[in-house]
Amino acid sequence: MKRMQLAKVGVTVGVFALCGVSGAMWIQSDEPVPTQRLIDNVTEYVKKNPKDAHGHYVLGRVHSLAFAQESDEVKVVPADSKYADKKYKGLPLFPAYGSVQVERVKKDKTLSAKALENLRQSVAQYQYATLRDDKNALYFLGYGWMLEQGAPFTVQAGVPFSVPKARQIIGQQKLQDAALADLKSKDAAKRTRAFHTLKKNPAPVARRLAEMAADAK
Repeated sequence: MKRMQLAKVGVTVGVFALCGVSGAMWIQSDEPVPTQRLIDNVTEYVKKNPKDAHGHYVLGRVHSLAFAQESDEVKVVPADSKYADKKYKGLPLFPAYGSVQVERVKKDKTLSAKALENLRQSVAQYQYATLRDDKNALYFLGYGWMLEQGAPFTVQAGVPFSVPKARQIIGQQKLQDAALADLKSKDAAKRTRAFHTLKKNPAPVARRLAEMAADAK
């Protein structure tokens, strides 16, 4: 009987010890990183990977934290850390204890130019993320949260706050891609419609062809 009790105690102590080690490892994995450096690095990643929804989400969340905390540093797991997400090389990881919904520390009625820019960029990047992956609930959670947080400042934020052109731009790209594909169709009528569609906007079509050629490399 005593042996069984001692065994149970031993298992319990072992479990707590493991939890303690795991927690310690996690606490050490995230560190304060200069906010602007983080924004610059993730912005560069997004420029190189414009179709990566997760990249836009990360950039939106960094701007969201900058807007909420107005701090020179943000706590993340750096991209070069051994604890970083290997699936997204070049992107930082947010600690598991962190939340997408971080309330703004300052309760001011007007925003500084820096806070205003962080608000606009956060909403824009979250929206781009939802447009590129409309099945990820986390992206919509972040987007909805920042719209709610920015609601009191809509007059000051102006048109860029809602970023209405994002959906329009992506819709135009899809239309152009479909028309380019239809140029190869055996249906003469479909080829003619595609030609007239592309003829309306030759400059954007040229850019789209260049982008498609770059993606094919």
